[in-house]
Amino acid sequence: MCGRFVNALTIPDIRAMFAAVQTMADDAWKPTWNAAPTHQLPVVVRAITEHRLGLMRWGWPKEFAAGIHVNAFGETAHQLKTFQESFQHRRCLIPATDFYEWVEATKQPWYFSMPEPFAILGLWQRFVVGDKPEVRFLLLTAPPGHEVAKVHHRMSAIVSAEDGMHWLDPSLDPEHLLSPIMESQRNPVNGWEVSYQVNKVSNNHKGLLRQFGIPLF
Repeated sequence: MCGRFVNALTIPDIRAMFAAVQTMADDAWKPTWNAAPTHQLPVVVRAITEHRLGLMRWGWPKEFAAGIHVNAFGETAHQLKTFQESFQHRRCLIPATDFYEWVEATKQPWYFSMPEPFAILGLWQRFVVGDKPEVRFLLLTAPPGHEVAKVHHRMSAIVSAEDGMHWLDPSLDPEHLLSPIMESQRNPVNGWEVSYQVNKVSNNHKGLLRQFGIPLF
C-alpha cells in the first residue's frame, strides 16, 4: 500500500536533521503516528544552494480521473510523462521515523521501524486545485527488503538523512538516481502486527505502534 507512515519528529528536529532552512513556525505542525494522503506534512527540498523545510499536501490530483496519485514506482517514474519532469527537477525528502504496510488479503497492518529517523524519497509539483494554487508531493516506492516482503510486495523508498542529500542534488541525471531507490531495501527494519485501528485515518496516537500479534522476526 505504501500509504501511511509515522513522523514523531518536531520541526526543530527535522531542521537539524537535514540542515534545512525552516519556512514555518515550530508549532505549525505536530508529530503524527498515522500520516495519510491529503495530510499536510513536512517536506525537504533543494532551493538553489540550500535545503528548505516546509509543509506540502500529500497526493497529486490525477489529470484525467478522480482521485490522487499517492505514490509511484521509483524504478520507472523517470520514464513516465506524469512524473518525469518532477523526477528530473523537483525531488524531495519526506522525513519519517517508522512506516506501515498491509497484508493485502486481510488488510492487517504491520508496523516497521528503523534504528534512526530516515527520509522517504518523493517528488513534488505545483497544482491549481479548484481556484487555489497548491504544492503537492507523492512518495516513491521500491521492491521490498527481505523483512517487508513477508507482508507486502512494495515498500516506500527510504534512505538515511545523509544519503538523502544525494537525492536532492540537482546536478544528477535520472539514471544516477536509481541507485538510492533500489538500495532502500537494504535498510535494517524491525516489524510486527499492530491493531486495525491504524486503518482508520482519524486514529492518531502513539498507542498505534503497540505490538498486536507475534513478532514477524
